[in-house]
Amino acid sequence: MVNNDFRLSPEGWFSREGREIDVINSSRIRLARNIEGLVFPEKMGSKDFNWFYDKITEETADLTGFGFYNLNALKLQERQMLAERHYLKPGATFSGEQCILIRDDEQVITVFNDSDHIRIKSLQSGLDLRNAYNYCNEMDNLLEEKFTYAVSPKFGYLTSDLTSAGTGMSASVMLFLPAIRRAGKIDKALTEIVRAGLSVKGFVGEGTEDSLGDLYIIDNQFSMGKTEEETIIQLESITSLIAGYERETRDIIFKSDRVNMEDEVFRAKGILENCRKITLVEAIRHISSLKLGKYYNLIDENITYSEINCLLLQIQKSHLIKSNKKNSDEDTARAEFIRNNLFMKG
Repeated sequence: MVNNDFRLSPEGWFSREGREIDVINSSRIRLARNIEGLVFPEKMGSKDFNWFYDKITEETADLTGFGFYNLNALKLQERQMLAERHYLKPGATFSGEQCILIRDDEQVITVFNDSDHIRIKSLQSGLDLRNAYNYCNEMDNLLEEKFTYAVSPKFGYLTSDLTSAGTGMSASVMLFLPAIRRAGKIDKALTEIVRAGLSVKGFVGEGTEDSLGDLYIIDNQFSMGKTEEETIIQLESITSLIAGYERETRDIIFKSDRVNMEDEVFRAKGILENCRKITLVEAIRHISSLKLGKYYNLIDENITYSEINCLLLQIQKSHLIKSNKKNSDEDTARAEFIRNNLFMKG
């Protein structure tokens, strides 16, 4: 029986030390599926929503090790926590009977009645597209036994967005590229990615100009015309090339401008270790410098990449509210959380 009491794991995908985590924050696979004979969620009326919701609850009732939640019934803070973990779109509004199925270890998440009837998603730490795909594929096979998917012999899986038709798979990686940006080569590097047929966006908004924390997301633009394996191979290949270029650039910068790099890292560490108030944007900027300092062995070796990445999640507003027991304002609570959880390791 699925659990309906809202809970999230304190150690999700973000707490694991994935492959090439010094450059690659995370990997994500998403599969879009729709039900044969049922209009897309955007066009569904209350009768369709109610029928599908009843069908979902019936077919998932016997699953063990999952949490099942009606998104409309969740508190605003709980929905925001899901968005902060990248399980939902930030700022999403919910109409009809939208719900989410989360495996207890958060290896796979399924959202019902988003843009498509079913969206299966897995996020993994570091470069791990294949493991993410395996988790999604396992869930996809399970749901295919319970629902009849809309599939065309010519176009593959039918989806609400034409770019997702075919395999219905979206694959992406989040890269940490501080050195390429500092060297003034970020636009050139990302242009090459686009030329390879992939899309790029910054961590905040589209484009590359204001990417928060030097984080950039690369994904496949289209899923039609390529197999899942071909898409994964292409993304792995371009990601490995960019990661190698980033490391080369880091080494060049450190050799040519060591004093300024050390100054940036130690200033960031000093602010994070001693500040009493800090905004989210400022915190992410300094944590980015601290993570670069980890690569240069300038900070405590006991502080891991996964702990730094985990911190980026935990200091966001809704997670902070959840963990903060005091009546302090957000910026004060954030500063205290950083001090207590990153610099108190003995």
